[in-house]
Amino acid sequence: MTIEFVLGVAFLILPVTLMVLVLPIWSERQSVARVAAREAARSYVVNQNIDQAKAIALQITANDHIKAESVDVALEGDPKQRGGSVRATVQVKVPVSSIPLLGANSDAFTIKSSHTEVVDLYRSQR
Repeated sequence: MTIEFVLGVAFLILPVTLMVLVLPIWSERQSVARVAAREAARSYVVNQNIDQAKAIALQITANDHIKAESVDVALEGDPKQRGGSVRATVQVKVPVSSIPLLGANSDAFTIKSSHTEVVDLYRSQR
């Protein structure tokens, strides 16, 4: 009975516990990527400054303790073209596992989120 208990814990409970520890991290990174893409697109349309828009996306990810080297921000479109659109794409690297006291392993896959913001037809040009 003792051996069966140890094997049951090792092969059943431990992997489930690790998945329970990792799933919130995956969900968090997905939400952060979505918010960063949305805010970067909005900033680019309003301020027409690509560097400021990228900095906002990086600040949002940094607020959730995601390192800048784990984030890639791409902006497409012309914010000066009335009726046009600007698309922001944010890619965030996600670790496969994160074991308490041992930290996270190397980044295994990326989560990609995009947001398209339409430039107002009647806005003034700078």
